[in-house]
Amino acid sequence: MGPETLSPVISSRLVQQFVAATVEEVGVEKLALVLADVNLSPSAIEPENLGGMDNRAAAELYARLQQALRMYYGRGARGILLRIGRGLWQR
Repeated sequence: MGPETLSPVISSRLVQQFVAATVEEVGVEKLALVLADVNLSPSAIEPENLGGMDNRAAAELYARLQQALRMYYGRGARGILLRIGRGLWQR
């Protein structure tokens, strides 16, 4: 069993919904600032780019988005992520 079989995977569709919920919660302009903190381009979260991702790339993007939100909001990140999660379940 090599390391490539243990790579995290997540549905690109779930990442699309996470991005949409995040945009609803924090707004497009603020999300661009958040992404800049982890050197992600705003084009990385455009719907046409998200749809063509494989599951490994989707997992990596999801992790980087979570990291970016935690870095930007610091101790307040938990509240933001809870609201984003609530928005995901309402979809």
